[in-house]
Amino acid sequence: MRIVAVGTNRPCHYRLIDSGHEVYLAIQDDRVIESDRSRYAGILSIDAEEGKLLDNSSFPNDVDAVTYFHDAYAQTAVNIADRARVPHRVDLEIAARFRDKAATRKIISTIEPGHVAHRVIPSTASDAEALAIALPVGFPCIAKPLTSEASMGVTFASDKVTLANAIKVARAGSENGSCIVEEHLVGPEFSVESLSIDGLHYILAVTEKFTYPGTAVECGHVIPASIPEEDQVALAHAASEVLTKLGLLNGPSHSEFILTDKGPRLIESHDRMGGDRIGLLVELATGIDYTGLVARLGVGLKIPPEAIVAKSTAAAAVWFAKAELDTRGVIRAIDGLDSARCIAFVDRVEVLKKPGSTIGPLEGSFDRTALAVAVAPVAEKALTAARDAVASISFSVEGIRACS
Repeated sequence: MRIVAVGTNRPCHYRLIDSGHEVYLAIQDDRVIESDRSRYAGILSIDAEEGKLLDNSSFPNDVDAVTYFHDAYAQTAVNIADRARVPHRVDLEIAARFRDKAATRKIISTIEPGHVAHRVIPSTASDAEALAIALPVGFPCIAKPLTSEASMGVTFASDKVTLANAIKVARAGSENGSCIVEEHLVGPEFSVESLSIDGLHYILAVTEKFTYPGTAVECGHVIPASIPEEDQVALAHAASEVLTKLGLLNGPSHSEFILTDKGPRLIESHDRMGGDRIGLLVELATGIDYTGLVARLGVGLKIPPEAIVAKSTAAAAVWFAKAELDTRGVIRAIDGLDSARCIAFVDRVEVLKKPGSTIGPLEGSFDRTALAVAVAPVAEKALTAARDAVASISFSVEGIRACS
């Protein structure tokens, strides 16, 4: 097949290329990396905000499929498919339900996982009006942009003063100046990774999530979650309920929950694979080629039933490093990588911020500096190995030692 793959999630693209398909990458110019020029059949420039190609002259002939694997590129994929006059598998209405947190809340409000107190702050509201709208949610609460990623613009509030500031931060990080304020749910955090095929939701894993204290930014994940079987079942059932209500028919999903004393409550759901290497954790823990299945489904290829069955029962974890800095600085050197990679059960160590990068206080997921992935017989050993690997890495920042 000749395929145009729009946007990021290169591992899915690579699966298609390695299967013998001719894949063209459609992406913003500033997101092209050097290896793209050798891996893809061609590179097409897009303006993701406008949802269009910037130059039609290099568009390939006889395109068989246009696909995307990140929710930010749904509209662009549709526009390019229309340009190529080929059918696509994008339902923009369903995509919008997942991407807009207010839309998600409205649609799932009638099911148990959706019983979360919240208020939507319109872009037209003044600061005083925004605060008045949000106050009925109560304290503590959390303010979020309606459409965002990587926990950017997400702030906790415990009183009127911090709530007013949280709303300003969330609105500043929103595409249209709106935001949502939700009750702060109490309980451990999890995500459910699944693949939907013709309206059936196949639960691949329940992931346990860890966050930095006082933030919504994840510092680690482990599969399988270390919780009783009945809680695993409850989370899987809640995810299926949410996905059915939102209308997802085909594709991956990553649904985040708090397991409260009243049962699972949805934080948010995405019609894509989870970030933070969660797709990789699914593969390492279960033996299911999650990335390959998502890639095949994205271009309309059939998925054999046996491909969704777990082939192993290992545990896989990822842990992240962050800079312990109060101000921003430039990384001069990184130490301890070889030691980190030699720790038992460590599968890989990745540097997210290379020498020359500017780092500073943690504001979102993109501020993390490195990660380690570990695979072990049980979750505790995988988590310990990943944490120990991260603890072995240190960053020299403008002459000041900043340990992870």
